[in-house]
Amino acid sequence: MKIKRFILAGVALIAIVPISAAGLHQATSSACPASQKRGGHLLDLEPLWLARVDDYVAASDQLTVADLKNRKTDEANHNARPFEQILTEFRAARERLLKRVGELDASLFARYISHPRLKTPMRLADHLYFVAEHDDHHLARIWELVNAVR
Repeated sequence: MKIKRFILAGVALIAIVPISAAGLHQATSSACPASQKRGGHLLDLEPLWLARVDDYVAASDQLTVADLKNRKTDEANHNARPFEQILTEFRAARERLLKRVGELDASLFARYISHPRLKTPMRLADHLYFVAEHDDHHLARIWELVNAVR
């Protein structure tokens, strides 16, 4: 499997291209289901990232609050789904986020809004950097899990 990162406006678009769909599914589901759950977690957070971009557009007082217990991921049972489906859905969701960010006026990237958990002002550029770092954290672990079973 190859991982390519395309960076646009501080957000990482991850294109995970499997050598073979069957090989990827075997590597992720049989030996390391945690990789599917992590991939699903990335997908589950896309609506939050998009909502927070919309917070900047609307000049909200505070960013949309995240579910810190990750109930959506826990309830989704991502391990029962094909990993390829999770990746396809993640890519489509991330492309929607990138399209939305690409349509924004440049002045919005410097707008500050309070982060609900950190209680500190955060620029849109900072938020997008946070998304990329969050992705990197989980993708690095997925990469380790998948390669450990090869």
